[in-house]
Amino acid sequence: MSFPAVVKPASRHSSSGVETVRDPAELRAQLDAYLPHETVLVEEKVTGQEFSVESLVQDGRVVFASVTRKETTESGTRTFVELSHSVPNELDGVNEVILDANRRMLERLAFGSGIAHAEWRVDGAGRTYLMEVAARTPGDGLSILYSLATGVPMEPEIIRIALGEPAAYPAPRRYARQVYLEHEPGLLGDVTVDWPGISPAWVGEGGLWPEIEPGAQTTRPPCVPCSCSRTGAPSSGRCTARTTAP
Repeated sequence: MSFPAVVKPASRHSSSGVETVRDPAELRAQLDAYLPHETVLVEEKVTGQEFSVESLVQDGRVVFASVTRKETTESGTRTFVELSHSVPNELDGVNEVILDANRRMLERLAFGSGIAHAEWRVDGAGRTYLMEVAARTPGDGLSILYSLATGVPMEPEIIRIALGEPAAYPAPRRYARQVYLEHEPGLLGDVTVDWPGISPAWVGEGGLWPEIEPGAQTTRPPCVPCSCSRTGAPSSGRCTARTTAP
């Protein structure tokens, strides 16, 4: 095989254990780091911007598909932890290419009815590479981002597809972005928000996100505490996370 390569434990989530290896020695060392029962994938590393496509398909017909742009930690490390999601993708020249590849992929899979979450990369030559696809809703806060960007939740349409009822979902009308706070390795001790009228909301192990209503078209775009970045917060407030050594 060629290097660099990406090593991925198939049964984990949130990019846990996904690493870049540069040569056979690093590959052997990385494989030794996994548990004996784990299934591990070794793949060609594709350099390029990462995206995902959320697709609603009914009786083989794509009734909705949209491109989400992602940023990960890979630029400064060997890992691929996601740092932000932008809905919809605002980079020029790639949406049509990705959506066309995504449509052909669903046709090749004979995808019938349901929701598909596919992850793609586009290299410098504009070629698309499928990294993975699953018949599931998107993770993290992407469902909320689409609710904010379109003005309506996606879940009722997924249920209509499951029930065989006619389904439709609007294209995004505005932008929404989720940004994770970068921090030093350690145990999270506290999060403080210096923002008028705003307090942190903890998602926790249950994964229940707070209700975030889309604002009116005339309202100034808000900044939600769980979506602040260390460099993107405006001067009117800031969000900081404190960690202690492991």
